[in-house]
Amino acid sequence: MCQSFTKPNENLIPATPVQLLKLSGVLLVFGLLVFLFGVVCLVLRALEPSLLFHPRTDKEWFPLAPDFEELVLRNQTSAIWCPLARAELVVLYCHGNYGNISMREEWVRALQLHLRASVLLFDYPGFGKTPGKPNESGCYQSAQSAFNWLLENGWKREQVVLCGKSLGAAIALEMATRHSNCRALVLIDPFSNVPDAANVLLRVPLGWLAKNRFDNLAKIGDIEMAKIIVGAELDRLCPAWMARKLGDLAREPKAMKIVNGRVHAEFLAQSEWRWIAASLDEWRTGN
Repeated sequence: MCQSFTKPNENLIPATPVQLLKLSGVLLVFGLLVFLFGVVCLVLRALEPSLLFHPRTDKEWFPLAPDFEELVLRNQTSAIWCPLARAELVVLYCHGNYGNISMREEWVRALQLHLRASVLLFDYPGFGKTPGKPNESGCYQSAQSAFNWLLENGWKREQVVLCGKSLGAAIALEMATRHSNCRALVLIDPFSNVPDAANVLLRVPLGWLAKNRFDNLAKIGDIEMAKIIVGAELDRLCPAWMARKLGDLAREPKAMKIVNGRVHAEFLAQSEWRWIAASLDEWRTGN
């Protein structure tokens, strides 16, 4: 058997010391960039809780109105019960990522006035008087404790309106996935998910690093109850395109309103509250 051998290419020129030095320099720079990127990723992951959650503890607790009743629910979840005489509906209100429930009297009064409903609001772990550190599963656990309290105190699921603002919208939406026969779901200034919100906040596409997902986009299409979505064109934290995207994915029945003159931190205008109330009334009467 004959064997063939490839003749070495005598024209190949070995790399010079200068070329080897340049190559090692390129590899060194590349390795340094990879290392720095890894450090940035670790720092952002460590900072995620402080970027996502801005709690105020019981050291910054506001005095409660005389008609508000302070509660301690399962899992030591701190809550406030705000009854309205002869109310046929109750709102489970999930607040945003700042402060604590003692700072939400304005929201309670608006919900009572416009929706003619009693209100139960609660704090997430690390917020107000609820112990622990905030994270996605802990927020859902506190919300579930609040929902259970409503059922244990005589409210039916069909009377419950799930309502949330910003981060709270994601928590209200999670409750809607667990309790499909509630009256309605109201999402105010919602984000699509935490990775999208992080990209907006950081202005670089590193949202994929987020451990807490609060993935509204993945859930909204499964919700069958009536849905109300409110966004704002001037919102820079949860831009209006996020609300629109959720509205596009949501099933009927649904109603969506994007307002022009409000930023994220501003309270809803009277016209927005009236629109929310009118939408609920329309579904209630079946018109």
